[in-house]
Amino acid sequence: MFWQGYSRAHAGVKTGYDMADHRSPAIILHSPQLGENIGAAARVMRNFGLTDLRLVTPRDGWPNPAADTMSAGAFDAGVTVSVHETLQDALEGITWLAAATARLRGIEKRVGDAQGAAQVAHERLGAGKSAIMFGAEKSGLPNDAVAVADFLMTYPVDVDFKSLNLAQAVCVFCAEWGKLAIGARQDEGDNKASLGDLAPRDELYRMFEHFEEELERAGYFFPPEKTALMKDNLRAALIRADWTQQEVQTFRGAIKALALGRARRGSSVKTDRVAVIGSGPAGLMAAEVLSEAGVGVDVYEAMPSAGRKFLMAGKSGLNISHTGSEHDFLMRYHDYSGLFPDYIGSFGPDQVTAWMEDLGMRRMSARRGGSFPNR
Repeated sequence: MFWQGYSRAHAGVKTGYDMADHRSPAIILHSPQLGENIGAAARVMRNFGLTDLRLVTPRDGWPNPAADTMSAGAFDAGVTVSVHETLQDALEGITWLAAATARLRGIEKRVGDAQGAAQVAHERLGAGKSAIMFGAEKSGLPNDAVAVADFLMTYPVDVDFKSLNLAQAVCVFCAEWGKLAIGARQDEGDNKASLGDLAPRDELYRMFEHFEEELERAGYFFPPEKTALMKDNLRAALIRADWTQQEVQTFRGAIKALALGRARRGSSVKTDRVAVIGSGPAGLMAAEVLSEAGVGVDVYEAMPSAGRKFLMAGKSGLNISHTGSEHDFLMRYHDYSGLFPDYIGSFGPDQVTAWMEDLGMRRMSARRGGSFPNR
């Protein structure tokens, strides 16, 4: 990821009416082609108080001199640009997403115009960060991007001439946002969410992946050639729920419980109680998973206290697992690597990280080839 910062913004210089707000919607340009359009979009964003511009795989890379020329100083005046390799990365921290599209794609979504999208985004100022997503100049948004949106934003253009420039499309929304942002501003207390904190898109993506992985294990995706469409439809249905972080954790716990229950039904060994020898990280994890599945657990430890390795993690952090490929992970076992592929394939680094997130450590960072919970 590349972050672009600008000196006037860093120096605290204010330009015009100061209505920019870190909670204001982000503008996401998915695979933009022309730097001129990026610059023009940044210019109109700053006109109406929007400063968070996110680019997903811009064709000509970033920074782009053509964008700087067309921006008319918008970058100096506070518009910041972040560049992302995937849409999932660009949606980090986003709790509500509108997709600009001329075609409704046959997916059941709430549909409205720019005024409607701006109104919803403004009403949600106290309930997390929103984003408005626009597609490439030539082809628009791909179906998998539309599938994860909460709202489809379409413009009432003439049916005989629907062509609209990317920067112009951004301008239509920004102008509607400006009507609300410049008008009477609501007090902070008026926009407080009545529920818990809404789940950002990165947490929803991990939930989707967890759910789809277990569906694949159960043989749900059939025939195989329809897998992508079935996943898009599932995500489109789930996204409408407006998930809170607690709801995401609860749902992932339910997925895990169903998966464990399926494994127990398929096992020839029936038991109501298990002894776990050792209360290190692996032993405590086994005890937690077994207990959640309804099995009684007795943990035996020779040392004076449990979880001593957790307590001794020190200032370097707590290394949860490995961030490389499954092959790289197996190679760390050297001569014994051939003994473990089935086990690692069933419960590898990704599953360990997901388990930690279910315990409440939702933010993980990768460094030195390991996965660590953020402080």
